[in-house]
Amino acid sequence: MKGVRILEGAQSWQIFQQENGYAQVTLSGTYQRRLTPDMAEDYLEQELVYAMVSRESDSEPVVWWTPCQCGDGKWSVTLKIPAGGPYSIYTEMTEREMTQWSEWGTPGDMVRHIGVGDLYLIAGQSNAVGYGKDFIEDAPELGIHMQCNNGTWDLASHPLSTRDTRQDLPTDGTHVTGHSMYLSFAKMLKRDLGYPIGLIPAALGGVNLSRWNPEENGDLYDFAMERIRDCGGKIKGILWYQGCSDTDTQANATSYHQRFGRMVEHFRKDLGEDVPVFTMQISYTNDYRYVRDYDWYAVVRQQQVDCAREIPGVYILPTTDAMMSDMVHIAAASNMRLGQLLAKQVLTVLYGKQYLCHAPMLASVRRISADTVDLVFDNVYERLETLVPAWALEIAAQDGDVQLPVAAYQILDRNKLRLTFEKALSDDVRFHGGFPMIRKGFLPFDYATHMPILAFYGQTIDTK
Repeated sequence: MKGVRILEGAQSWQIFQQENGYAQVTLSGTYQRRLTPDMAEDYLEQELVYAMVSRESDSEPVVWWTPCQCGDGKWSVTLKIPAGGPYSIYTEMTEREMTQWSEWGTPGDMVRHIGVGDLYLIAGQSNAVGYGKDFIEDAPELGIHMQCNNGTWDLASHPLSTRDTRQDLPTDGTHVTGHSMYLSFAKMLKRDLGYPIGLIPAALGGVNLSRWNPEENGDLYDFAMERIRDCGGKIKGILWYQGCSDTDTQANATSYHQRFGRMVEHFRKDLGEDVPVFTMQISYTNDYRYVRDYDWYAVVRQQQVDCAREIPGVYILPTTDAMMSDMVHIAAASNMRLGQLLAKQVLTVLYGKQYLCHAPMLASVRRISADTVDLVFDNVYERLETLVPAWALEIAAQDGDVQLPVAAYQILDRNKLRLTFEKALSDDVRFHGGFPMIRKGFLPFDYATHMPILAFYGQTIDTK
């Protein structure tokens, strides 16, 4: 084919990770003359290839025609493209003296609808994939793009995690996906930041953490790293929802913190930077068939809080107030809200915005009297709020083999929940909140954000 071909470096719809407001994009390809010496008096002995980037909204160049390295029918160039978009990349070849540095050269390949912004990896299991089975208005938007599983880029739309039978992808046999929280997340980021957002979906339904931990199975970790390398090797952050599949055994549940931490260490080592990880505490299930005598859901929820508390650069949001679209998958309306809450947290943590974005987290349990304790919470912006009767409060004391419900409660000093029980509590008593596998009551929430307290499990009285 005569003219200029772009073979590597950019695809239509691709988003490039910006650093300090720019992306260094290296393009390469081939070229072949259309003219011979007898066809033009001003024939150039050395043909030249140029590349340019223009804004699609008004055709204004953001990178003017730039000469490429040329030789033996091959060319390459590195362009410094500012954050923004969508842009088009143009190429051309000059074969005549009069067309040097001119738009009248021989037109070459184009790449359309690209952007420079921030990339986010979507990792975990089904609620990260997006399995909302119901319907809600959440339309695609120019400037929110995704890398599909077959390696191509496209406009992001539901379902985000599409399967492609031409690829040998890790799979659990599940191909049905629905509404995801991450499109609304990306829209809010784009609105506040003013530049495009790229999503890299790599999550898979029904998977154990072992498939994400390189020290166990790690096949999904390898898959995700391959996707990141295909996008240039840099991302802004990891968006994580996973844990339901690790509630099947005591070993998986009680080791979640340690195994998750090792996975994060591997990501940061392989990416060469301390990439932040934004997680969500697993929600309830609606399927009574799978309720077990001992509920490891509570253990995993507490382990997830411990990850956010103890691993730098790991953050968490609650999902225990989410509506469900089936036995375990978050409904579309709640996905929309969670995506926006996540965007507020990311905008505050990474971009210096000032959103109210963190959920109340249990900080300490203080004994007040033999039968009364105070639960003290961090991240309360306004005040804790709940008006349900004591018996409906999903908080309990585990004293030996006996689980004691709350007999009475008060909210004090905005962030303290004073609990009174029907009998004196031993020194070995432990406290649970939001602990069942299936929702049985209600949790207090912060009146400013309306986010519930993060579920907790097995918390002891502070002896300091």
